[in-house]
Amino acid sequence: MATPGGAGAPYSNLGLKRWEEGRKKWLEVEESGVEKTKRAVNVNIDLIIDRIFSPESDGTLPHAVPLPQLIDLMTDLWEADGLFD
Repeated sequence: MATPGGAGAPYSNLGLKRWEEGRKKWLEVEESGVEKTKRAVNVNIDLIIDRIFSPESDGTLPHAVPLPQLIDLMTDLWEADGLFD
């Protein structure tokens, strides 16, 4: 099995290192009580709805949409259909 450092170098789990660094940053934000606010992104609502509900679509979105924005979009849709009061 090849090691990331080359022949003879000790094995280094780069994925684990990246995960630990990301976790450390996440915990720092949690401990400080300061959360980076994610801004809403411009989305084509019709495209998003088509991608989610179309039988021909695999459900993937054309780009990342912040979860709070997606929840607002779905809530508005359900309210309009009388499914959410």
